[in-house]
Amino acid sequence: MAQFCFPRQTEKKAGSTVASISEKESGDISGLDYDAQRLKDLGYKQEFNREINQLVQFGFGFAVVAVLPNWLLNFGSSMVSGGPASMFFGWLIVSPFVMCIALSISEVISAYPVSGGVYSWCFLLTNEEWGPFVSWVFAYINLAGMIATQGTLAWSCASFVYQIVGIQTGVIIDSLGASVGLYCAFQLVATFYAFLGLKFSSYLNYFLSMCLFPGSWEKKIHLFFLTPFFIRW
Repeated sequence: MAQFCFPRQTEKKAGSTVASISEKESGDISGLDYDAQRLKDLGYKQEFNREINQLVQFGFGFAVVAVLPNWLLNFGSSMVSGGPASMFFGWLIVSPFVMCIALSISEVISAYPVSGGVYSWCFLLTNEEWGPFVSWVFAYINLAGMIATQGTLAWSCASFVYQIVGIQTGVIIDSLGASVGLYCAFQLVATFYAFLGLKFSSYLNYFLSMCLFPGSWEKKIHLFFLTPFFIRW
């Protein structure tokens, strides 16, 4: 791993980012593209292997937010509370605010394209004194959120499977041990899949991009046409 230097320290040694870009334009820096030069200005040496394409990168969004499990988890309560109208207008009102958050994060990504992600961003957006502490605190907060999210999704998927079995066979499975066992099975499968590496996980992202994205919009179109007729569901 290349040793990280705080941006201000790098600017003292290299002059400034503008000077570095001017050197690149004049041809003094050979063999480096703009991405590598930008990382060099931040104190990094480019070592990232680009094993995924743009479609797979796009699919990562569906994998992170878990479109299908979250949709199934909230479907029952939404239908009982307000019907299709609550689902359609809820999505219509919330999505612009979520888009603003996504655009804000994309600005940070474009300014600091480092593989450390949010941990490096916390360090780079603060000063030298508080940078390590802020990164450390955010890392543990993010870890707690990921553990809670993974547990919630695994439990909701286990409950959904037993509901499907009950609908198909008429047998209601209400055993806590069976639910916990299937929950642990989902956790083991997810853990094993994570160990397979980034290149293998691209297959899942292909599936999510090609199937879930058109499917999610198809559901929204149905809700759009059903909402006027079932506004008093």
